[in-house]
Amino acid sequence: MQFYLLMMLVAPWLAKVPCWLIALLTVAISWCWRAVVFHFATAHGAPDVYHEFVYATQMPAMLDEFGFGILAARFVTSDLGGRIMDNRFFSSLFLPAVAVGLVLLAKFVFWRQADYWQSAPMVICFRTLLATACVAVILLVCSIGRSDAFCKFMRPLTYIGTISYGIYLWHLSVILPLHNLDWMTGPRCVWIVLIASMILAALSWHFFERPIYQRFARKPAPDKPAVSSKG
Repeated sequence: MQFYLLMMLVAPWLAKVPCWLIALLTVAISWCWRAVVFHFATAHGAPDVYHEFVYATQMPAMLDEFGFGILAARFVTSDLGGRIMDNRFFSSLFLPAVAVGLVLLAKFVFWRQADYWQSAPMVICFRTLLATACVAVILLVCSIGRSDAFCKFMRPLTYIGTISYGIYLWHLSVILPLHNLDWMTGPRCVWIVLIASMILAALSWHFFERPIYQRFARKPAPDKPAVSSKG
């Protein structure tokens, strides 16, 4: 929720500021925050993993991941990004190689440092590497998805993406009532939470979020009538 409140304040600025500055600021702020969290969590010897997790996964610790997502969106929707992604070499060879390489690198780094919360480089820096790998995969999917056939194939996932914020909001409200039920085993709970969260998210999207969005969305300005040159 903090992220969306922040976006309300800085969205006009994000549309104008250079991409390199967004990357620099978001990475610097998140690294500094996570470094402070790690320092205090390990100040007395063994790390306080619970509080380390809580404070290292909240704003502003996650700014680098959000920032990279914003940069990906700006790239995909820009004219330059469209031309680059339409390039066959970029979409067929370069981008798949980069995406696979970054995912494998992130996996390699993680398994070498599986004691995540006890490692300062992992707590401070790994999420930036993971965000970079995720952005590469997203760009790869976007480059493939520029065809009509792929868009139709991905329509169910597109709908899940549309209601994804509702899934995020509702899932905890579904989990909490089920938490103390003895018969609610792990696999069964996962499916119930997933299905119930998606149903609630779909309802909230169609009957609450979308009507509000349609009500307050900015409408394009009407075209000005052509001015006659006849005097």
